[in-house]
Amino acid sequence: MYFITICTHNFVEWFGTINDRKLGLNAMGDIAEKCWIEIPNHIPGIICIVETRHAVSLQENKNKFGP
Repeated sequence: MYFITICTHNFVEWFGTINDRKLGLNAMGDIAEKCWIEIPNHIPGIICIVETRHAVSLQENKNKFGP
């Protein structure tokens, strides 16, 4: 299995905001989460989500990996 991290261009907060190291999804984030969870229903065997933990690896410092 692989760990996947998804970043947006220029680290724009399209999907919600981080407060106290927890991700609060906005409307677009809710849609993205719903689509992500439904992937195995459309393409079985490609993605297996065993455990999810929101914002565990998210960094509050946006400049750590980019400009």
